Amino acid sequence: MNPSPIIQKRCLTSSSKPIVRKLLESFSIVEKCRDPTFNTGCTYCRPQFPKGKSIEFDKPLNNTKPKVWKHLLVYTTDVDGNKWPSRIELVPDTFASNIHPLRKQIQSPLHPVLISNVALESHQDPNRFKVVLFPDNLIYYIQKDKIQIFAELYLNPGADSHEVAGIDWEKNMNGLILICGHTQRDERCGIIAPLLKKEFELVLNKEGLLYNKYKNPGGIKVGIISHVGGHAFAGNVIYFNTAGQSIWYGRVFPDKVQGIVNQTVENKTIIKELYRGQT
Repeated sequence: MNPSPIIQKRCLTSSSKPIVRKLLESFSIVEKCRDPTFNTGCTYCRPQFPKGKSIEFDKPLNNTKPKVWKHLLVYTTDVDGNKWPSRIELVPDTFASNIHPLRKQIQSPLHPVLISNVALESHQDPNRFKVVLFPDNLIYYIQKDKIQIFAELYLNPGADSHEVAGIDWEKNMNGLILICGHTQRDERCGIIAPLLKKEFELVLNKEGLLYNKYKNPGGIKVGIISHVGGHAFAGNVIYFNTAGQSIWYGRVFPDKVQGIVNQTVENKTIIKELYRGQT
C-alpha cells in the first residue's frame, strides 16, 4: 500500500512495508547560474576563509559527489551544527553511534549508505529517532532497540521483510535544501553555511516556497547537514525534492542562491558550473 501523510502506527510486514512508487522529475541542463535580480542585504557577501583554507576553483566539480545508494538523514536534538564533533558517531547514545558498529556486518559494500546529521527542527523524543531516507522519501520513527533491524530491512538491498514492531513511518511531504555546516570537520563549511542558510530562507520566502508550519506546511525546509565530502568545494548544498532525487552543488556563494531557487527548484534545471552529481 502507499504511505499516507498520517504516521502508520503498526508493525511493518511484507504486506505493510512501505512501497516506494514515485515519478522521477526530468531535469534539463544549463551552463551557468543566472545572476541575482535583487539584493537581500547579503546577496553579494563573500566570506573570509582562514589562510591555507581557500576554496578550490580549479578542479572540475562533476562526479565529486560520493557514491551513495541511500542517504539517511538523522534529525538531532541540537539545531546547531557547530556543536557536532568531527565524527558524528562519537556522540554517545545517538543514532550514528548506535549504528556505526553494525555497518560492516549489515550493509553491502556495493550499496553504500551515507548517514548524515541534519539540523532542521529539533527532535526531542527520547524514546525513538526520527530519520528521513532518500531516495525512498520516507520518514521513519525508530525505537532505539530497533536500529539493527531497521538497518537490515532498509539499508540492505538483499534483505527479506518480516514483521517489525517499533518502526513507524510516513511520507515526507517537503523538499529540503541542506547546506554542509560541519564546522569541526572543516571550518570552511562552518563559515559559509550560516550565510547560505539565511540567503536561501530569504529567497524562498520571497518566492512563496519556504516552509511554514501554519502558512505553508508543504514548503521547502532549509537546514544544516553534517560532512558530505568536498570541503574544498564549500559551500556544499544538496537539494532533495519530493520525488526522492537529490542534486548536489558545490562552490555555492550567496549570489548563486537566487539562481538555484529559480533554475533548479522552480524550473527543474541543473546548473552545470555548480554540479557535483545527483542521486
